[in-house]
Amino acid sequence: MAFKKGDLILKSEPYAYVLCSEFRGLYCDHCLKKHQELHKCTQCLFSFYCNKNCQKSAWLDHKQECLNLKRRRPARPTDFVRLIARIIYKLKTLTLPDKYEEIGNIKRGFEDLMSHVELIKNDPLRLNQYHVISKLIADFVTPDVLPSNQELFEIFGKITINSYSICDIEMVNIGVGLYLGASMFDHSCRPTATIVFEGPTLFLKAVVGISQLSTTKVFISYLDLLASTYERKRDLKAQYYFDCMCATCKDEEKDLITSSILCPNTNCSQPTVMKKDSFLCIECGEVKLEKTKQQEISELIENCKKVNEEMMQLQKLNKYQEIYDKADDSIQKAKSVLHIFNVHYVRVLDFAFDACINLSKWETACNLGKQILKSYRYHYGNSHPNYGIHLLKLGKILLYLEKLLEAEHILLEASTVIKITHTPTHQLHTICHELLSQCQMELQLK
Repeated sequence: MAFKKGDLILKSEPYAYVLCSEFRGLYCDHCLKKHQELHKCTQCLFSFYCNKNCQKSAWLDHKQECLNLKRRRPARPTDFVRLIARIIYKLKTLTLPDKYEEIGNIKRGFEDLMSHVELIKNDPLRLNQYHVISKLIADFVTPDVLPSNQELFEIFGKITINSYSICDIEMVNIGVGLYLGASMFDHSCRPTATIVFEGPTLFLKAVVGISQLSTTKVFISYLDLLASTYERKRDLKAQYYFDCMCATCKDEEKDLITSSILCPNTNCSQPTVMKKDSFLCIECGEVKLEKTKQQEISELIENCKKVNEEMMQLQKLNKYQEIYDKADDSIQKAKSVLHIFNVHYVRVLDFAFDACINLSKWETACNLGKQILKSYRYHYGNSHPNYGIHLLKLGKILLYLEKLLEAEHILLEASTVIKITHTPTHQLHTICHELLSQCQMELQLK
Protein backbone atom coordinates (compact mmCIF):
# COMPACT_ATOMS: atom_id res chain seq x y z
CA MET A 1 0.00 0.00 0.00
CA ALA A 2 1.37 3.42 -0.99
CA PHE A 3 0.86 6.57 1.08
CA LYS A 4 0.69 10.16 -0.08
CA LYS A 5 2.00 13.06 1.99
CA GLY A 6 -0.52 13.60 4.79
CA ASP A 7 -2.03 10.10 4.64
CA LEU A 8 -2.75 8.19 7.83
CA ILE A 9 -0.46 5.15 8.06
CA LEU A 10 -1.47 3.79 11.46
CA LYS A 11 -3.92 4.45 14.27
CA SER A 12 -2.81 2.71 17.46
CA GLU A 13 -4.36 2.36 20.91
CA PRO A 14 -1.94 1.93 23.82
CA TYR A 15 -1.20 -1.50 25.21
CA ALA A 16 -0.75 0.38 28.49
CA TYR A 17 -0.23 4.02 29.45
CA VAL A 18 -0.11 6.43 32.39
CA LEU A 19 -0.42 10.16 32.86
CA CYS A 20 2.78 11.73 34.20
CA SER A 21 2.49 12.62 37.89
CA GLU A 22 3.33 16.31 37.36
CA PHE A 23 0.08 16.66 35.36
CA ARG A 24 -2.09 14.76 37.85
CA GLY A 25 -5.17 16.81 38.65
CA LEU A 26 -4.78 18.88 35.47
CA TYR A 27 -5.50 16.18 32.87
CA CYS A 28 -7.92 13.27 33.00
CA ASP A 29 -6.10 10.02 33.79
CA HIS A 30 -8.17 8.21 31.15
CA CYS A 31 -8.78 10.46 28.12
CA LEU A 32 -5.76 12.69 28.87
CA LYS A 33 -7.77 15.84 28.20
CA LYS A 34 -7.10 19.00 30.16
CA HIS A 35 -10.04 19.80 32.39
CA GLN A 36 -10.71 22.42 35.06
CA GLU A 37 -13.13 20.34 37.12
CA LEU A 38 -11.73 16.84 37.47
CA HIS A 39 -13.13 14.31 39.94
CA LYS A 40 -10.76 12.39 42.19
CA CYS A 41 -11.11 8.63 42.60
CA THR A 42 -12.69 8.29 46.04
CA GLN A 43 -10.90 5.01 46.74
CA CYS A 44 -7.22 5.64 45.95
CA LEU A 45 -7.42 9.48 46.11
CA PHE A 46 -4.77 9.50 43.37
CA SER A 47 -6.34 9.39 39.91
CA PHE A 48 -8.57 12.10 38.42
CA TYR A 49 -11.30 11.79 35.78
CA CYS A 50 -13.48 14.10 33.68
CA ASN A 51 -16.66 12.29 34.65
CA LYS A 52 -18.14 8.90 35.51
CA ASN A 53 -17.88 7.72 31.90
CA CYS A 54 -14.10 8.21 31.87
CA GLN A 55 -13.78 6.62 35.29
CA LYS A 56 -15.84 3.62 34.19
CA SER A 57 -13.85 3.23 30.97
CA ALA A 58 -10.59 3.38 32.95
CA TRP A 59 -11.66 0.81 35.52
CA LEU A 60 -10.23 -2.24 33.76
CA ASP A 61 -6.72 -0.72 33.91
CA HIS A 62 -7.22 1.11 37.20
CA LYS A 63 -8.98 -1.57 39.26
CA GLN A 64 -5.93 -3.39 40.59
CA GLU A 65 -3.85 -0.23 40.58
CA CYS A 66 -6.50 1.44 42.73
CA LEU A 67 -6.25 -1.30 45.35
CA ASN A 68 -2.45 -1.11 45.33
CA LEU A 69 -2.45 2.68 45.65
CA LYS A 70 -4.91 2.46 48.53
CA ARG A 71 -2.84 -0.24 50.23
CA ARG A 72 0.40 1.73 49.86
CA ARG A 73 -1.01 5.14 50.79
CA PRO A 74 0.52 7.70 51.40
CA ALA A 75 3.45 6.35 49.34
CA ARG A 76 3.13 7.16 45.64
CA PRO A 77 4.76 5.05 42.89
CA THR A 78 6.73 6.62 40.06
CA ASP A 79 5.20 6.83 36.58
CA PHE A 80 7.51 4.05 35.36
CA VAL A 81 6.50 1.75 38.22
CA ARG A 82 2.80 2.34 37.48
CA LEU A 83 3.34 1.57 33.78
CA ILE A 84 5.22 -1.65 34.53
CA ALA A 85 2.55 -2.69 37.04
CA ARG A 86 -0.22 -2.11 34.50
CA ILE A 87 1.62 -4.27 31.97
CA ILE A 88 2.22 -7.03 34.55
CA TYR A 89 -1.51 -7.20 35.28
CA LYS A 90 -2.36 -6.97 31.60
CA LEU A 91 -0.11 -9.91 30.73
CA LYS A 92 -1.90 -11.96 33.40
CA THR A 93 -5.43 -11.14 32.28
CA LEU A 94 -5.41 -10.43 28.51
CA THR A 95 -7.55 -12.56 26.25
CA LEU A 96 -6.12 -13.68 22.88
CA PRO A 97 -7.78 -11.04 20.61
CA ASP A 98 -6.35 -8.21 22.72
CA LYS A 99 -2.78 -9.53 22.75
CA TYR A 100 -1.88 -8.39 19.25
CA GLU A 101 -2.06 -5.37 16.99
CA GLU A 102 -2.24 -5.77 13.23
CA ILE A 103 -0.17 -3.55 10.94
CA GLY A 104 -0.88 -4.50 7.35
CA ASN A 105 -0.41 -8.26 7.30
CA ILE A 106 1.82 -8.26 10.39
CA LYS A 107 0.60 -9.24 13.86
CA ARG A 108 2.60 -7.73 16.69
CA GLY A 109 2.40 -8.75 20.33
CA PHE A 110 4.24 -7.86 23.52
CA GLU A 111 6.50 -10.87 23.02
CA ASP A 112 7.71 -9.39 19.71
CA LEU A 113 9.17 -6.26 21.32
CA MET A 114 12.93 -5.92 21.60
CA SER A 115 14.27 -5.74 25.17
CA HIS A 116 18.06 -5.37 24.70
CA VAL A 117 18.54 -7.05 28.07
CA GLU A 118 22.12 -8.10 27.26
CA LEU A 119 23.03 -4.50 26.47
CA ILE A 120 21.27 -3.26 29.60
CA LYS A 121 23.31 -5.72 31.68
CA ASN A 122 26.43 -3.93 30.48
CA ASP A 123 25.01 -0.46 31.16
CA PRO A 124 25.74 0.36 34.85
CA LEU A 125 23.38 3.34 34.96
CA ARG A 126 20.43 1.50 33.41
CA LEU A 127 21.14 -1.63 35.45
CA ASN A 128 21.08 0.41 38.65
CA GLN A 129 17.73 1.89 37.53
CA TYR A 130 16.38 -1.63 37.13
CA HIS A 131 17.49 -2.68 40.62
CA VAL A 132 15.69 0.33 42.11
CA ILE A 133 12.58 -0.24 40.00
CA SER A 134 12.43 -3.97 40.79
CA LYS A 135 12.28 -3.23 44.54
CA LEU A 136 9.56 -0.63 44.02
CA ILE A 137 7.56 -3.06 41.89
CA ALA A 138 7.86 -5.77 44.54
CA ASP A 139 6.42 -3.31 47.08
CA PHE A 140 3.62 -2.13 44.78
CA VAL A 141 2.10 -5.20 43.10
CA THR A 142 0.61 -8.16 44.92
CA PRO A 143 2.85 -11.25 45.37
CA ASP A 144 0.54 -13.49 43.30
CA VAL A 145 1.33 -11.57 40.07
CA LEU A 146 4.95 -10.58 40.73
CA PRO A 147 7.03 -11.94 37.82
CA SER A 148 10.33 -13.73 38.25
CA ASN A 149 13.43 -11.52 38.17
CA GLN A 150 14.16 -12.66 34.59
CA GLU A 151 10.61 -11.90 33.43
CA LEU A 152 10.60 -8.51 35.14
CA PHE A 153 13.96 -7.65 33.58
CA GLU A 154 12.51 -8.46 30.13
CA ILE A 155 9.46 -6.26 30.81
CA PHE A 156 11.72 -3.45 32.03
CA GLY A 157 13.84 -3.68 28.88
CA LYS A 158 10.86 -3.73 26.53
CA ILE A 159 9.28 -0.67 28.13
CA THR A 160 12.60 1.21 28.23
CA ILE A 161 13.26 0.63 24.54
CA ASN A 162 9.73 0.79 23.11
CA SER A 163 7.69 3.28 25.14
CA TYR A 164 6.51 6.62 23.71
CA SER A 165 6.05 9.99 25.34
CA ILE A 166 2.39 10.94 24.89
CA CYS A 167 2.01 14.60 23.88
CA ASP A 168 -0.83 17.06 24.25
CA ILE A 169 -1.92 19.42 21.45
CA GLU A 170 1.14 21.66 22.00
CA MET A 171 3.53 18.67 21.86
CA VAL A 172 4.15 18.80 25.63
CA ASN A 173 4.96 15.37 27.07
CA ILE A 174 2.14 14.56 29.49
CA GLY A 175 2.22 10.77 29.62
CA VAL A 176 4.04 7.62 28.63
CA GLY A 177 2.63 4.59 26.83
CA LEU A 178 3.48 1.37 25.05
CA TYR A 179 2.17 0.92 21.48
CA LEU A 180 2.66 -2.48 19.88
CA GLY A 181 2.16 -1.37 16.28
CA ALA A 182 4.16 1.85 16.37
CA SER A 183 7.09 0.09 18.07
CA MET A 184 7.98 -1.73 14.84
CA PHE A 185 9.18 1.43 13.08
CA ASP A 186 12.82 2.50 13.17
CA HIS A 187 14.39 5.89 13.71
CA SER A 188 15.78 8.35 11.21
CA CYS A 189 16.86 11.96 11.77
CA ARG A 190 15.23 12.54 8.37
CA PRO A 191 11.86 10.84 9.06
CA THR A 192 9.28 9.92 6.45
CA ALA A 193 6.44 9.91 8.99
CA THR A 194 5.47 11.70 12.18
CA ILE A 195 3.50 10.78 15.28
CA VAL A 196 0.80 12.87 16.96
CA PHE A 197 -1.70 12.02 19.67
CA GLU A 198 -5.37 12.58 20.37
CA GLY A 199 -5.61 11.74 24.02
CA PRO A 200 -3.84 8.37 24.42
CA THR A 201 -4.49 7.36 20.78
CA LEU A 202 -1.43 7.45 18.53
CA PHE A 203 -1.63 8.49 14.87
CA LEU A 204 1.19 7.91 12.41
CA LYS A 205 1.06 10.29 9.42
CA ALA A 206 3.16 10.29 6.24
CA VAL A 207 5.11 13.54 5.75
CA VAL A 208 6.46 12.48 2.34
CA GLY A 209 5.22 10.06 -0.29
CA ILE A 210 5.87 6.48 0.86
CA SER A 211 5.74 3.62 -1.64
CA GLN A 212 4.73 0.88 0.82
CA LEU A 213 4.05 0.02 4.45
CA SER A 214 7.46 -1.35 5.33
CA THR A 215 10.11 -0.85 8.01
CA THR A 216 12.50 0.00 5.15
CA LYS A 217 10.25 2.86 4.01
CA VAL A 218 8.51 4.23 7.11
CA PHE A 219 10.85 5.99 9.53
CA ILE A 220 10.03 8.15 12.55
CA SER A 221 12.20 10.30 14.78
CA TYR A 222 12.72 9.05 18.33
CA LEU A 223 13.88 12.45 19.56
CA ASP A 224 13.72 16.20 18.97
CA LEU A 225 15.40 17.11 15.68
CA LEU A 226 16.43 20.54 16.98
CA ALA A 227 19.84 19.22 18.03
CA SER A 228 23.39 18.74 16.81
CA THR A 229 24.53 15.41 15.38
CA TYR A 230 26.61 14.82 18.51
CA GLU A 231 23.57 15.36 20.76
CA ARG A 232 21.29 13.14 18.68
CA LYS A 233 23.81 10.30 18.40
CA ARG A 234 24.66 10.53 22.11
CA ASP A 235 21.00 10.40 23.19
CA LEU A 236 20.08 7.59 20.77
CA LYS A 237 23.01 5.49 21.95
CA ALA A 238 22.20 6.07 25.61
CA GLN A 239 18.46 5.36 25.30
CA TYR A 240 18.20 2.84 22.45
CA TYR A 241 21.71 1.35 22.13
CA PHE A 242 22.36 2.03 18.45
CA ASP A 243 24.58 4.32 16.39
CA CYS A 244 22.50 6.37 13.98
CA MET A 245 23.93 6.32 10.46
CA CYS A 246 21.10 8.13 8.66
CA ALA A 247 21.70 10.65 5.88
CA THR A 248 21.33 13.63 8.24
CA CYS A 249 23.93 12.25 10.66
CA LYS A 250 26.34 11.89 7.73
CA ASP A 251 25.69 15.46 6.52
CA GLU A 252 28.69 17.32 7.96
CA GLU A 253 27.69 20.72 6.57
CA LYS A 254 24.21 20.53 8.13
CA ASP A 255 25.77 19.61 11.46
CA LEU A 256 28.19 22.55 11.32
CA ILE A 257 25.20 24.85 10.81
CA THR A 258 23.77 23.78 14.19
CA SER A 259 26.63 25.77 15.78
CA SER A 260 26.78 28.53 13.15
CA ILE A 261 27.42 32.25 13.53
CA LEU A 262 26.38 35.35 11.60
CA CYS A 263 28.26 36.18 8.44
CA PRO A 264 30.50 39.26 8.99
CA ASN A 265 29.11 40.65 5.73
CA THR A 266 26.13 42.66 7.03
CA ASN A 267 24.30 42.24 3.71
CA CYS A 268 24.38 38.44 3.99
CA SER A 269 21.79 36.51 6.01
CA GLN A 270 23.34 33.06 5.51
CA PRO A 271 25.07 31.16 8.35
CA THR A 272 28.84 31.00 8.71
CA VAL A 273 30.37 27.76 9.96
CA MET A 274 33.66 26.97 11.61
CA LYS A 275 35.92 24.49 9.82
CA LYS A 276 39.06 23.85 11.81
CA ASP A 277 40.67 27.31 12.08
CA SER A 278 38.77 28.98 9.25
CA PHE A 279 35.28 30.42 8.81
CA LEU A 280 33.12 29.63 5.80
CA CYS A 281 29.90 31.42 4.91
CA ILE A 282 27.41 29.24 3.04
CA GLU A 283 26.96 32.03 0.46
CA CYS A 284 30.09 34.24 0.61
CA GLY A 285 32.68 31.49 0.98
CA GLU A 286 35.69 31.91 3.29
CA VAL A 287 35.44 35.01 5.47
CA LYS A 288 38.01 36.76 7.63
CA LEU A 289 37.47 36.94 11.38
CA GLU A 290 39.80 37.74 14.26
CA LYS A 291 41.61 34.81 15.87
CA THR A 292 39.95 35.59 19.20
CA LYS A 293 36.51 35.10 17.63
CA GLN A 294 36.55 31.33 18.04
CA GLN A 295 36.99 31.62 21.82
CA GLU A 296 34.16 34.16 22.02
CA ILE A 297 31.86 31.87 19.99
CA SER A 298 32.65 28.87 22.20
CA GLU A 299 31.92 30.87 25.34
CA LEU A 300 28.61 32.15 23.96
CA ILE A 301 27.49 28.64 22.97
CA GLU A 302 28.46 27.24 26.38
CA ASN A 303 26.55 30.07 28.04
CA CYS A 304 23.46 29.22 25.96
CA LYS A 305 23.72 25.57 27.01
CA LYS A 306 24.06 26.51 30.68
CA VAL A 307 21.18 29.00 30.57
CA ASN A 308 18.94 26.47 28.77
CA GLU A 309 19.51 23.94 31.57
CA GLU A 310 18.66 26.56 34.19
CA MET A 311 15.53 27.70 32.35
CA MET A 312 14.34 24.09 31.99
CA GLN A 313 14.27 23.81 35.78
CA LEU A 314 12.59 27.21 36.19
CA GLN A 315 9.93 26.19 33.65
CA LYS A 316 8.90 23.29 35.89
CA LEU A 317 8.22 25.87 38.61
CA ASN A 318 6.37 28.25 36.23
CA LYS A 319 8.86 31.04 37.03
CA TYR A 320 8.35 32.85 33.74
CA GLN A 321 9.75 36.23 34.75
CA GLU A 322 13.01 34.62 35.83
CA ILE A 323 13.10 32.64 32.59
CA TYR A 324 12.53 35.79 30.56
CA ASP A 325 15.26 37.71 32.42
CA LYS A 326 17.80 34.91 31.93
CA ALA A 327 16.87 34.42 28.28
CA ASP A 328 16.94 38.13 27.50
CA ASP A 329 20.39 38.52 29.05
CA SER A 330 21.68 35.59 27.01
CA ILE A 331 20.05 36.89 23.81
CA GLN A 332 21.60 40.36 24.21
CA LYS A 333 25.04 38.75 24.48
CA ALA A 334 24.59 36.36 21.57
CA LYS A 335 22.38 38.06 18.99
CA SER A 336 25.21 39.92 17.24
CA VAL A 337 27.30 36.73 16.92
CA LEU A 338 25.20 33.54 16.74
CA HIS A 339 23.02 32.69 13.75
CA ILE A 340 19.35 31.81 14.16
CA PHE A 341 20.13 28.29 12.86
CA ASN A 342 22.40 27.72 15.88
CA VAL A 343 20.35 25.20 17.89
CA HIS A 344 21.70 26.32 21.28
CA TYR A 345 20.74 29.90 20.53
CA VAL A 346 17.28 29.13 19.16
CA ARG A 347 16.52 27.08 22.29
CA VAL A 348 17.12 30.24 24.31
CA LEU A 349 14.71 32.09 22.01
CA ASP A 350 12.19 29.27 22.52
CA PHE A 351 12.25 29.71 26.30
CA ALA A 352 11.97 33.48 25.90
CA PHE A 353 9.03 33.11 23.50
CA ASP A 354 7.14 30.81 25.87
CA ALA A 355 7.85 33.13 28.82
CA CYS A 356 6.60 36.15 26.85
CA ILE A 357 3.31 34.37 26.10
CA ASN A 358 2.81 33.59 29.78
CA LEU A 359 3.75 37.17 30.75
CA SER A 360 1.54 38.72 28.01
CA LYS A 361 4.54 40.43 26.37
CA TRP A 362 2.90 40.15 22.95
CA GLU A 363 5.11 42.43 20.83
CA THR A 364 8.28 40.77 22.12
CA ALA A 365 6.71 37.33 21.63
CA CYS A 366 5.83 38.29 18.05
CA ASN A 367 9.41 39.35 17.25
CA LEU A 368 10.88 36.23 18.84
CA GLY A 369 8.31 34.00 17.13
CA LYS A 370 9.29 35.30 13.68
CA GLN A 371 12.96 34.53 14.34
CA ILE A 372 12.22 31.07 15.67
CA LEU A 373 10.06 30.32 12.62
CA LYS A 374 13.07 30.61 10.29
CA SER A 375 15.06 28.16 12.41
CA TYR A 376 12.17 25.69 12.74
CA ARG A 377 11.62 25.72 8.99
CA TYR A 378 15.28 24.81 8.47
CA HIS A 379 15.67 22.17 11.19
CA TYR A 380 12.21 20.54 11.17
CA GLY A 381 11.15 21.15 7.57
CA ASN A 382 7.69 22.39 6.63
CA SER A 383 5.82 19.16 7.46
CA HIS A 384 6.51 18.71 11.17
CA PRO A 385 4.04 19.09 14.08
CA ASN A 386 6.36 21.48 15.94
CA TYR A 387 6.53 23.75 12.90
CA GLY A 388 2.74 23.75 12.47
CA ILE A 389 2.10 24.46 16.16
CA HIS A 390 4.59 27.32 16.16
CA LEU A 391 2.88 28.83 13.11
CA LEU A 392 -0.44 28.59 14.93
CA LYS A 393 0.92 30.32 18.05
CA LEU A 394 2.54 33.08 15.98
CA GLY A 395 -0.62 33.55 13.91
CA LYS A 396 -2.70 33.90 17.08
CA ILE A 397 -0.32 36.56 18.45
CA LEU A 398 -0.35 38.48 15.16
CA LEU A 399 -4.15 38.37 15.18
CA TYR A 400 -4.24 39.71 18.74
CA LEU A 401 -1.89 42.54 17.72
CA GLU A 402 -4.20 43.29 14.76
CA LYS A 403 -1.48 42.61 12.21
CA LEU A 404 -4.13 40.98 10.09
CA LEU A 405 -2.40 40.45 6.73
CA GLU A 406 0.59 38.81 8.44
CA ALA A 407 -1.73 36.77 10.63
CA GLU A 408 -3.71 35.50 7.64
CA HIS A 409 -0.53 34.47 5.82
CA ILE A 410 0.84 32.61 8.85
CA LEU A 411 -2.48 30.95 9.72
CA LEU A 412 -2.97 29.75 6.13
CA GLU A 413 0.45 28.10 6.27
CA ALA A 414 -0.38 26.63 9.70
CA SER A 415 -3.56 25.14 8.25
CA THR A 416 -1.59 23.54 5.40
CA VAL A 417 0.96 21.99 7.77
CA ILE A 418 -1.62 20.74 10.28
CA LYS A 419 -3.57 19.01 7.49
CA ILE A 420 -0.43 16.98 6.79
CA THR A 421 0.68 16.24 10.35
CA HIS A 422 -2.63 15.86 12.19
CA THR A 423 -5.88 13.99 11.64
CA PRO A 424 -9.03 15.85 10.48
CA THR A 425 -10.63 15.35 13.92
CA HIS A 426 -7.72 16.84 15.85
CA GLN A 427 -8.47 19.86 18.03
CA LEU A 428 -5.78 21.92 16.29
CA HIS A 429 -7.82 21.90 13.06
CA THR A 430 -10.75 23.52 14.86
CA ILE A 431 -8.53 26.09 16.59
CA CYS A 432 -6.77 27.00 13.35
CA HIS A 433 -10.03 27.25 11.39
CA GLU A 434 -11.61 29.51 14.02
CA LEU A 435 -8.58 31.83 14.15
CA LEU A 436 -8.36 32.02 10.35
CA SER A 437 -12.09 32.72 10.02
CA GLN A 438 -11.85 35.49 12.63
CA CYS A 439 -8.83 37.00 10.86
CA GLN A 440 -10.48 36.98 7.42
CA MET A 441 -13.72 38.42 8.82
CA GLU A 442 -11.80 41.30 10.44
CA LEU A 443 -9.94 41.91 7.17
CA GLN A 444 -13.26 42.21 5.33
CA LEU A 445 -14.51 44.77 7.86
CA LYS A 446 -11.46 46.99 7.39
